[in-house]
Amino acid sequence: MKKHKYLFTYKIVYINVLSIVLFGIMAIISYFLIKNDLLSINLNIEGLGFFIFIIAAFLYMVIHEFIHGAFYILNGAKSENIHYGIALEKGVFYTRCGEYVTKKNIMMSVIAPFLILGVLTGVLSIIFDLPYLYALSFLNIAGCSGDLMMFIFFLGRDKDIRFKEIDDSMTFILETKEDLSNKKFIGVKLIKELDEEVESKDNRKFMITKESKPILIFLVILILAVLILNIVINKLL
Repeated sequence: MKKHKYLFTYKIVYINVLSIVLFGIMAIISYFLIKNDLLSINLNIEGLGFFIFIIAAFLYMVIHEFIHGAFYILNGAKSENIHYGIALEKGVFYTRCGEYVTKKNIMMSVIAPFLILGVLTGVLSIIFDLPYLYALSFLNIAGCSGDLMMFIFFLGRDKDIRFKEIDDSMTFILETKEDLSNKKFIGVKLIKELDEEVESKDNRKFMITKESKPILIFLVILILAVLILNIVINKLL
């Protein structure tokens, strides 16, 4: 039976809506935990605490992407075909798998950060009453909307599928015997069926888009300004 190759892209609106829903669910869970004294709320994120929390949140996002990459490799992908990048103009840190992988590989990769940095660390933060870790877990779960949407999408696909990502990982190729040409999906959009292979334009190991660089510079300056202002105010007081 002939295999088809389809080019897909993400529907950002659906991902953003799911992120808001996840944020709301986590807010309700947090309210329940705090109300029943299962989690303390002694978070100090003013001044220097805010600076440290932002750095921790940034590192959490970086670790999130490296977990994606690690699970791609653990399930058979070659490390040289795993690429990492920042595209802040699209609101994403990303991991791109530049080779075809199996359904098992992609599903384990997309769900791993949610389970490890979201569910597992969330449970540990409640058990040991670690509000900062809980806050990071909260943010990670709310930011896993794209991963969860992809996991659900792949649940409904045939076992024979092969998958690889293109460029900033907002587009991907799906190879399958299943005819997807007339199907509609939540969260992803079919662009076209491919007649020939499509490759990424940039295969550097670590990539930062041109648009991201000024945004990163601005964020660094802003964080440093907050830190300096906090030091100055504390000295004056």
